[in-house]
Amino acid sequence: MAFGRIVRLFIGKFAVGNITSEDCKDLSQFDIDFEVIRSIEWYDNEATITVYNPSPDTINFVMSEGNSVLLQAGHQDETVGNIFVGQIGMAVPRRVGKDVELILTCVSARGTFYQLARLNCAFLFKEDMTVKKCLQELCDYAGIALRAGSQTKLSEPIGIEYGVSATFRQAVISFRDNILIPKFRMHLYFDNNEMIVISEDEKTMETEQIRLDFQSGLLHAEEIRDESINKVNFGDDPTFFLFSQNESDEQSAENKPSKEIDRTRKVRFTALISPKFAPNIYVKLDSSCGDSYDSVESLCVKGNFIVTECCFRGSNHGGDFTVECEASEVSW
Repeated sequence: MAFGRIVRLFIGKFAVGNITSEDCKDLSQFDIDFEVIRSIEWYDNEATITVYNPSPDTINFVMSEGNSVLLQAGHQDETVGNIFVGQIGMAVPRRVGKDVELILTCVSARGTFYQLARLNCAFLFKEDMTVKKCLQELCDYAGIALRAGSQTKLSEPIGIEYGVSATFRQAVISFRDNILIPKFRMHLYFDNNEMIVISEDEKTMETEQIRLDFQSGLLHAEEIRDESINKVNFGDDPTFFLFSQNESDEQSAENKPSKEIDRTRKVRFTALISPKFAPNIYVKLDSSCGDSYDSVESLCVKGNFIVTECCFRGSNHGGDFTVECEASEVSW
């Protein structure tokens, strides 16, 4: 822990899964660097984690048995939670001078859905656990985002002790059919990116939203206009690429119909690390500083956005500890 930051790294056997397993190893005591990418494009999800001077036993476990990875990060006295859930794709231990580094290249659970769907897992929820906490535990296990639902009902306890042991998909369906629908009249949709909860009574979905400004963890934000790869630049006509169009067939500027370009406003922002940032999360962003440049819309980023990609970078021994997000403007 450095400057109030907390990083926890657990590695276990993928066939066992949960970090409460006896086969799980806690590597949090070692110096750790990480870079995690989480995106709405599930195939982009990956993590590079470097563990410095791990013990020989730790190296042997990772190289022979360790498979599942759970990385948690956050700040002391604030939320500390999962920023990556997945499995080891490649592990490379190496000597660097007198030191030893263990470099893990990991893929997200969403990027390994084939294995996850067939993975046996076990969950036990106490009767005083809230609906939201149960759903969050399911989502954390799979490395997906929990989205929305009736906030009133989500804060209610499930009322009974409920356990299930099955494949992950069967466990989610069991919780939905035995707890959510009969007790709370809430329905659940699950895909490879997120879990969505909707109230059957209201047929509505209350979206959760992060408010982010310089007082709540924002470091900087900028608007992006990127048309470096855009078919609009060539008039949406492939013949311009092939140089095969007959010049006599080309319309004059007067006769050529004008084309209005509809651009979605995109932004990039950097904030202090928090597990609350994830793809498909809504952010109400305000980077105004109270100066004359606040009148320049592209310099003062204000509005409602949905996150499309997060890149977490940090360590537990100093240096960077931030999340950089790309987001698109939305209205709600």
